[in-house]
Amino acid sequence: MLKTSEGAHDTRPSADAGNRPDGRTATDELLDRVRALLPDIRARAAEAEELRRLPEATVRDLTEAGVFAMHAPAEFGGAELQIDALFELALLLGQACTATAWTATFLAFHNAALGRFPIETQREVYADRNYALSAGSFHPLPGTKGEHVDGGLRVSGRWDFCSGILHSGWCLLDVPVEPVEGRPANRYVCLLPIGDLEILDVWHTTGMRATGSNDVSAEGVFVPEHHIIPTHVFHGTESPGALLRPQHSLLRMPFYRAAGIFHPAFAIGSAQRALDVFRDDIVGRRQRPVNGGPLAEAPLTHSRYARAAHAVQIATLLARSQADEAREHYAAHTGDPELERRAYFRLSSVGAIAQAAEAVELVTRVSGGSMFRSGSELDRIKRDMAVLLNHNSGDWDFHTETAGKVLLGLPTDPEAGVYRAL
Repeated sequence: MLKTSEGAHDTRPSADAGNRPDGRTATDELLDRVRALLPDIRARAAEAEELRRLPEATVRDLTEAGVFAMHAPAEFGGAELQIDALFELALLLGQACTATAWTATFLAFHNAALGRFPIETQREVYADRNYALSAGSFHPLPGTKGEHVDGGLRVSGRWDFCSGILHSGWCLLDVPVEPVEGRPANRYVCLLPIGDLEILDVWHTTGMRATGSNDVSAEGVFVPEHHIIPTHVFHGTESPGALLRPQHSLLRMPFYRAAGIFHPAFAIGSAQRALDVFRDDIVGRRQRPVNGGPLAEAPLTHSRYARAAHAVQIATLLARSQADEAREHYAAHTGDPELERRAYFRLSSVGAIAQAAEAVELVTRVSGGSMFRSGSELDRIKRDMAVLLNHNSGDWDFHTETAGKVLLGLPTDPEAGVYRAL
């Protein structure tokens, strides 16, 4: 069983959610603090890969910068920032270490997940600090089940891909429950303390190693009612926490929709860093094969770099556009957009990831064999990008098939899982 580090940090001051006299926002100030951390986070990327988790110094720095409190409820000292802050955080951190960006962003975002629970649960979670660290998995493996008992559920099973679990004190788990008399079959998102789970050391990968996305298992664990939300309510616009804080539009944004907004930022930040490394460290010193002259003088190099920069530009415009549109929609409290509009949201998200991946491919293919040496930053970026493309958020074929059927006007069931995820 693996040990976690969630209890090692004191409560830190969080950003004020309001505007400052100089016109700067809490988001601006948070991002400035994060920007100052990038050189150190980048310098620790190799250590993070070796550890297969974030170094303690990185967790401490992010905590002190207010990252983990950025989406926590204001009532408990959090900043209640909106989705654009989360997108910009992922974009910045992606330029230092993709796996660190992924882990830190989800740990921050999951404070908005905790904010969906009843106030009783939130008081428990935020009892001694203005943030909480929680991992989560919505992938119950075969055999996972819950059963209704007095006062809650009894849960047993196993879940995979729990990013950030080694830094967390809590875990959000999706649990299927069999029907019983008077209760139909259902699924529930359950909040469990890490002490009730076993962490299984299975995250041995070539890319995104520092996310520590291990499995967890539970055996007959009791989950009280106030730690349980029906899955469709948790992912929807009317969770208990969303009704409690109607001004916090991130709580009204369906969970998968919010994740689809910031997922491209990891890839875009990583792609931008790949272009910087190529421009600053490779072009000036590399010679083309068989005495072909300096790489910097080759017209093909100029073309490739321009195409890569253009791909990053397209990815950024696509991703920021859907982030802005989604934020404005949910701030208006008008429920979910129609299915066609959501299909375009998803196409913007997966299309941005594809464009960022293309940018990385364009520059790494002419970076020479030295980029594959141990410790090479470009090698790490390329490996991390391969994992992002294999995550469901980067699955170009699946999302274009799903969105294409909607846009063609073919019969669809909006309640089917594949369409609820749009």
